[in-house]
Amino acid sequence: AELFAHPATEGVPLIIETPGGKEGHAADVARLKELRGTR
Repeated sequence: AELFAHPATEGVPLIIETPGGKEGHAADVARLKELRGTR
């Protein structure tokens, strides 16, 4: 979680691959935004 909240990663595109298809992708994006502290 610290990686996503660190100022050095602000605005830096990331590629994160996880299993789960489209439903899993939506959940992953929501979780990453939560970890970063944005909505």
